[in-house]
Amino acid sequence: MCPAALGSELARADAKTREAATEGFLGLSRLIAGQLKNVSAKKAEVQSMAIAAAMIGAMTVARIVPDSRISNSILVGTREQILKSCDESVSGL
Repeated sequence: MCPAALGSELARADAKTREAATEGFLGLSRLIAGQLKNVSAKKAEVQSMAIAAAMIGAMTVARIVPDSRISNSILVGTREQILKSCDESVSGL
């Protein structure tokens, strides 16, 4: 289960549902961490959780906003910031 699918509704869900959403989040995070080749495993774990959270947040807000131009700006801007953070990690900035 992907946390972006239900957004903040998951916070009020039962424990079993929240555990499934947590596993979905961690699975996405591990998938991202596997792509972060030039950082330590610990840094990849932390950075991948931040990236997954940013992606989920951006998707959730973009779905809420009724204006497609704003929704697109949210998604594009988040993507650019994520890529910039990955570039900075690699270059040591």
